Formats: sequence, structure tokens, C-alpha cells
Amino acid sequence: MHDGYVFKDTKHHVDDVKLHNMLFDAFYRDLCDIGVEGYKQIRKTKETKIKTLKRVYQHYELLEEYERCAFAKQILDEIS
Repeated sequence: MHDGYVFKDTKHHVDDVKLHNMLFDAFYRDLCDIGVEGYKQIRKTKETKIKTLKRVYQHYELLEEYERCAFAKQILDEIS
């Protein structure tokens, strides 16, 4: 469920802030586990992957979790 949520367009959102954060956190944990090479293997278009990483980056930037921002940015730079 979390990956489907994070990969969706920003117009789709969860009203519950706690659930929203939990979904991004679950996606982030998976991202850490698979790393950049695993992320490259996900069956999504490159454009979708880039858009998703930008959403992840923006989410953690708003929360001022800059270490997570840096990790998302690193992967974004490697796949761009």
C-alpha cells in the first residue's frame, strides 16, 4: 500500500497526517533497504521514479529531516 501511495500523483492524498507520515516512512525504509540499484529495478517509468523521489524529498524537507532529504536527493541524482 505504501509504495502505491507514494508513487501516486500529489492530488491523491490521505487526510490523516499520521497515516500520511507512516506511509512515507515505510516507503523510505524500503528505499534504504533496496538502495539505488534496487530502485532502478522497480517497474515504473524513469519519470515516475523521479517524481516520486521529489515528493519524498519535499515531504522530509517540510519535516526538516535533512538526512532523509539528502538520501532521497542522492538517489535522485544517480537516476537522473
